[in-house]
Amino acid sequence: MKADPAAIKEIKHISIGVLALDGIVVAVFLGLRILTLRNGLFLLGGSAVAVLGFIWLCISVQKTLEAGENAKGMMTRSYLGRMTMFALWAGFSMLANKGNYPAMLTGLLPLIMPNLTIKIMNLINYLKKEKD
Repeated sequence: MKADPAAIKEIKHISIGVLALDGIVVAVFLGLRILTLRNGLFLLGGSAVAVLGFIWLCISVQKTLEAGENAKGMMTRSYLGRMTMFALWAGFSMLANKGNYPAMLTGLLPLIMPNLTIKIMNLINYLKKEKD
């Protein structure tokens, strides 16, 4: 299976968006003087899980388009797998950081970053259309 160029483009956009939002989190944590190595590691780990989840979604959609009759089952299995991966990361992030709420937060925040990136990209595209 060859990767679709549109999927690769979206993966790049999401990856860049997640990194930009990571930068904002780091800046806020620096400003609050609560940035530690542990926080940074959990931020990077959560970001990796979030981007891997998006890559998995793109691959699943591409396979589903080629699957035909079994498409619904493939997407259901993909969704369950991705949500399980997110739940395992969230559980690990919370259990590994009992009482360390900033580290717990940096582990969980990246899981919503791909969705935020898509919303920001849609807002930017909407504002560009308004200008024209």
